[in-house]
Amino acid sequence: MNRFSAFTLAEVLLTLSIIGVVAAMTIPTLIAKQQNDTYVAGMKKIYSVLSAATDKVKDDCGGDYSALFAPTDATQGNVALEAFAPHLNITKNCGAGTGCLPDKLYYLYGGEYEWESDDDGRFGKAILSDGMIVEIISDDSSCTGGISDFCAQIIVDVNGHRGPNTFGRDIYEFDLYKTKLVPCGFDESAATVNVNCSEDGSGHDCAARILREGAMNY
Repeated sequence: MNRFSAFTLAEVLLTLSIIGVVAAMTIPTLIAKQQNDTYVAGMKKIYSVLSAATDKVKDDCGGDYSALFAPTDATQGNVALEAFAPHLNITKNCGAGTGCLPDKLYYLYGGEYEWESDDDGRFGKAILSDGMIVEIISDDSSCTGGISDFCAQIIVDVNGHRGPNTFGRDIYEFDLYKTKLVPCGFDESAATVNVNCSEDGSGHDCAARILREGAMNY
């Protein structure tokens, strides 16, 4: 007589239960890592795009684009955006008006800012063909005033209106100087950047931390 061994129903159910527990523990982590990797890739992409655009704007302006950030720009950024526009693949140019920004943005520590309404009537905003949102905020007192060579902040939401709309996740800040575009926090110590780019910080310096460490380690 041939005899065949097999798992009992109890053993099968126990195995499935273990698999379910392991999946419940690991799948959310894997999904979060994949999403974070997507944010990082988006940040690196837009940094490259904006750096190339900065070089082209500089050429357009004969090597000095500081006039784009003069106090005569009542919008504090839209003049610069119009200069950058030919070098960015823009599908919607909101100028200083509404229609491009999410309602709110958030900081890593949990605070929030009424992005769309508070920035209405100022700065320069646009949506690119890949869905990224770019906002240029001019600092007219330093780029043309001789105090320093800092010209503007450029805020980018790498996945547009989709959440979480949070600095250090899908929103990053780059700083524009007379000669270069750099991630916010590039000239700060690693310790200072890490404090800012943490669950207790604002997240403004996270692009600098990611580029230094190569990943979203926070």
